Formats: sequence, structure tokens, C-alpha cells
Amino acid sequence: MSKNALYGRRILLGCGAGISLYKVCYLLRGLVRRGAEVKILLSERAKRIIHPSIFSSLAKNEVLWDQFQDQQFKPQHVRLAQWAELFLVAPATADLMTRFALGLADELITTTCLSMGGVPVILVPAMEENMWFHPATRRSADLLKERGAIFIGPDKGGLASGKKGMGRMAEPVRIIEELTQFFRERETLRGKRVLVISGPTREYLDSVRYLTNSSSGIMGRFLAEEGSLRGAEVTFITGPATVMPCGINKTVRVTAADEMLRQAIKYAPKADYVIGCAAVADFTPEKRVNKKIPRDRQTREVSLKVTEDILSALTSRRRKGQYFAGFSLENGFDLLRAREKMSRKGLDMIILNPVSSMERETASAWILKGRAVRRFHNVSKKVLAREIWNEILNK
Repeated sequence: MSKNALYGRRILLGCGAGISLYKVCYLLRGLVRRGAEVKILLSERAKRIIHPSIFSSLAKNEVLWDQFQDQQFKPQHVRLAQWAELFLVAPATADLMTRFALGLADELITTTCLSMGGVPVILVPAMEENMWFHPATRRSADLLKERGAIFIGPDKGGLASGKKGMGRMAEPVRIIEELTQFFRERETLRGKRVLVISGPTREYLDSVRYLTNSSSGIMGRFLAEEGSLRGAEVTFITGPATVMPCGINKTVRVTAADEMLRQAIKYAPKADYVIGCAAVADFTPEKRVNKKIPRDRQTREVSLKVTEDILSALTSRRRKGQYFAGFSLENGFDLLRAREKMSRKGLDMIILNPVSSMERETASAWILKGRAVRRFHNVSKKVLAREIWNEILNK
């Protein structure tokens, strides 16, 4: 791993309109000196405070603000989102944070934020103390955190009004230190292979009807994306989910539990880390009819059999050094049952989450590893995925 974690990193630096823009010049110079490639994205108001040529000179790169300038075959916001490894916003003003939280696309910087997909977003707030603690700003910050945004600051100190209080933009040295740590974490899975098994399954009764559940695949998506962001080669096996991860190496689509098992057995032997978060059907019809069953009687009996447990099948074939993590979906928080599952299935970690977390962007969960337990209450699944990987790698 390179000692200078910022070298060669592609950072899109978005700037809101605040007096702390002068600090961004020092931040930009520090990033460029450490070998980062930085493109600048100004809000329309920011360019009224500082001339774009200053940033262009420091970054030796393009400075953009106009959604319609120099139109190419790809819109600016799409091109920038595909280029960036990180979207860093400094200063993140109260106005800009609120527009991000609302999902507005009223200028290039907000439209680009909406286009980021799986690209990490780091915000560096800067504003007066009363603005930072205003309920509207707090709500915007909370919404952005729920969606996975990372915050650096704000700090307490001298403000533009002459007062001292909370809202001062973090110093460039601190921002660079935190970005360095952030990118070092992005290298923790370099050279490793990850298998994520996700989504629901469909167990067909006949040619059109099936047994399934309401799993959306959101948790699996974020686990796969986080693994990829940390440098892993990721294979993603998924049932018919409503969402798919961005930027991973291979996606394998399946429908039924037996298909998922076959593909998992195929790809698991080469994986260093296997995470099973699929909501696999526990039962499947003993006999499938290959045409639509007619509605010609009042009652009809269907005989079901238990499906094979995929993680148990994989851990029984595990090779030395492999790491297995799984999920336990329960009606409540039964820690004893989760520990029993972890032991019975031969897992290194299990995440206990309630049925209420299905189809939602947020979840409450317990992470159990050995005798250790960590609890998370109503956090975004993107944040939870990050913490799960932190726990996996904190061996």
C-alpha cells in the first residue's frame, strides 16, 4: 500500500458560497501536492465570491459551474460522476446541504450530487452557529447522514460574524488527514475476492405463481459496493431484487433457492470473504406444475419441503482463511437465537435484524462477532454496510 494514500485519487471538489472559500485554496493546494487529481465544481453563487481562475491555477484542472457549458456527448453531471472516486464538498453551506437533502437538480453541483450513485460523498460544513443549529439544517444533515454522507466538522471557533461558536469550517490539515485515512480504508481489501449473496428467491408453484418475500436487496447492494470501494474483486449473486450495485466485477442473477445454492457453491471456493444476506425462501413446493393451475375448485393443498441452507452448505466446504458472515431475520431481537445460528452454521459473524427492516432504506441491527455485540438503531443501510465491513476487517 502506498504511504501517500491520496496519490492518483480522483477527487471532485464541490464548493458552496461561503467566506471560508479562502480555506479551500489551501485545501486544494495540499491535495494537489500529495498527487491527487482534483476537478472543481462551483455553485453559481460561489463563483461570485472567488474567481474560478484561482482554482484552475491551483488545481491545474478544469473548473465547472454551468450546467450547459461546453456540451459534449455526455452531460456534464454524468461525466463528472463517472470520473470521480470521491465527491468532497467544502464549504458545504446550509443552502447547499438543504438542496442536496431535498434532491434538487437546479444547477450543475446539485445535479451532479444526485448522479453520484455509489461514489462516496464527504461534506465539510461551514456556516454561522445559529444556522448550523437551526432545525431545518439539522434535519438536512441527518437526512444526508442517513443516506451515507460522511461529515468532517464543523468546528468551534471564530466565525465570519466576528463571534465564536460552532460552524467554523474544519482546517485544511484536518481535512487532508481524514481524507488520507478514508482512502487508506479504501485499500483494505485490495487483492481480495468477495462474494455477496443477496435478494429474495422465487419458488414457483406453477408457471406463473410463486412463493417469495419482500426483500429489496438494498442491504446486499451496499455491502457489495462497500467491498468494491475498499478495493476487492466482488461477485454479486442476486435473486430478483429491485436494486443492483454499481461498480462491481460480476453479477450473477438467479431465481430460485436451488439456483442460488448452485451458483454460491461455484463461486465461494475462490472468495476470501463470503457475506450471505439473501432472504432465501425456507420452503419450496415439492412438485412444480409446468403450466398454470386452473382455478377449478374451492380449495387446493400444496405440499412444501424445506430448502437447503446455503451458508451451512458453504461453510461445510470452507477452506482455511475464509471468512463467513450471515444475517438472521427475526420477529424481534433474539440474541440467543442469533448466536445459536452463528454457531450452527459455522459463521464468523452474524447480523441480527428485524422483519421491519425489509424494503426500507434504514435498519436497526445487532452485529454479533464472538462474544462482542454492537447495536445500531435506525441507521441507513449504507452506513450499516460500512460498519459491517469495519467489523469484518477488525479481526
